[in-house]
Amino acid sequence: MAMQVAMERALNAETRTKGLGSKCRNEHEKAAWADCLKLYESTILQLNHTLTGKCSDFDAQTWLSTALTNLDTCRAGFVELGVSDFVWPLMNNNVLQAD
Repeated sequence: MAMQVAMERALNAETRTKGLGSKCRNEHEKAAWADCLKLYESTILQLNHTLTGKCSDFDAQTWLSTALTNLDTCRAGFVELGVSDFVWPLMNNNVLQAD
C-alpha cells in the first residue's frame, strides 16, 4: 500500500514538474529542471521494481532509499546552480503534498 502511494505521488509530481519547464527563468534553472525530470523518471522506474513483487524486502528498501536520494539530488542541483529560490519550492510541494 505504501509503495503504491509513493508511486502515485511520484507520477503526479513528475507530471506537474514537466509543466514547470516554461516557468524556468534562465538556462541554469532549465538545466536543473531537466536533471530533475530524469531523476523522477529513474525514481518511477525504481518504484516499479518494488511493485512487481519480484524483489526482496531488502531490495525494496534499497529502491525506496534510492528514490529519496534522487529527490535530494534534485534539490542539490538547484542549490549548486544558485536557483533554488524559484522552481525547487514548486517541485518540492508537488512531492510532499497529498492530492
